[in-house]
Amino acid sequence: VLLIGFWQSRVQYGDVLRARCVFKPPSTARDRLTIAGTCMVRSSENMRVVATGAGSPTVRALLDFRSWLLARLDRALPGPADTVLGGILLGADRGLPAGLRDAFRRTGTIHILVVSGWHMSFIGMRARDFLLRLGIPRPGALLIALGLVGAFTIMVGMSAAAVRGACIIAALIIIDLFGRIGNPIRTLLLVGTVMVAISPHVLAFDLGFQLSFAATAGLLLGQPVLAAMLARWWHPRSAVLEELTDLGTSSVAAALATAPILLGAFGALSPLSPLPERGT
Repeated sequence: VLLIGFWQSRVQYGDVLRARCVFKPPSTARDRLTIAGTCMVRSSENMRVVATGAGSPTVRALLDFRSWLLARLDRALPGPADTVLGGILLGADRGLPAGLRDAFRRTGTIHILVVSGWHMSFIGMRARDFLLRLGIPRPGALLIALGLVGAFTIMVGMSAAAVRGACIIAALIIIDLFGRIGNPIRTLLLVGTVMVAISPHVLAFDLGFQLSFAATAGLLLGQPVLAAMLARWWHPRSAVLEELTDLGTSSVAAALATAPILLGAFGALSPLSPLPERGT
């Protein structure tokens, strides 16, 4: 159901809606594989909330916590900084000004406004390391980290990019939980195969899936090569420089891996796209 803008701001998780709409069957090959059709609501008079409070209390609590965090950002920062930071940290799309959104698109940095695999990696691995330093047994630390990744994925709305990143990190944590040494490439191939088996259309029609898979493969295969080449003449003398070097080589590796896909999809590449982020 496509909601008109007025209702998009009023409908919350757990609301039960009754709508009168005009049904439109899918018109493209991609839509025929993924949806049964689109139901277009013409006006707000054709939609009303008939019940509230449905759904999972856990999911509702997580979404309420996200709303609380966004409200705190709104109070702490002026616009549009609060909107930008809300997108970077929590994947919230709250009406970024059109001019600023176009600037992000032109510079190839629009991807930093959505939750991605970098968020999942940071939460899962940093939480695991922190809990281990607290002295929590390894199985308990891994299970808590896995739970935090799942909770964050739900909290940010289970977007496609967040789910992809969560699947990869969850697979790595589960492998570690069973005492195995995870092979990142095999894990990536396993997650990619499972996602294609569940939704075969993503292989040909989901640009986000293609970019995520290519970027992750570039990080795993290309970043070590670039780092080794750079190490021949660049030797960072501090932890900050070392982290910046790692960030730079990771971003360039991901950008090179995704460049053919972006060129084929949009016919252009941005020279600034390798700069901002190390994960997709």
